[in-house]
Amino acid sequence: MFGKESYYEKALRHPVAGRWHRTLVKLVRTLLPSGWESMKHLDLGCGDGLTLRMIKPEGEVLGVDLDPEMLEQAKTRGITAIKGNVEEAKDADEAAKKLTTLLKNLSKRK
Repeated sequence: MFGKESYYEKALRHPVAGRWHRTLVKLVRTLLPSGWESMKHLDLGCGDGLTLRMIKPEGEVLGVDLDPEMLEQAKTRGITAIKGNVEEAKDADEAAKKLTTLLKNLSKRK
């Protein structure tokens, strides 16, 4: 990757954090709707994309994060990664508009 492991890659090797991370991935998969494998996905706070790719190893995904280095790492995993921060929204309406814009961008990418 970038000559060094990401925080999340290191965490996977830790006996407790790694088990917690893998359990979280299994839990998220059980909560997804049927047919989710073929759906497009949006991950807010995607980090380096490791967790997202553990959940959905293939397929189209859009990752949003604030950290440019994390976004570059996510791109190496085949994730369309953009810089953004939904938390900067002043209220729920503004947050919904930002999410709608992200979802429109995701639906346009092929």
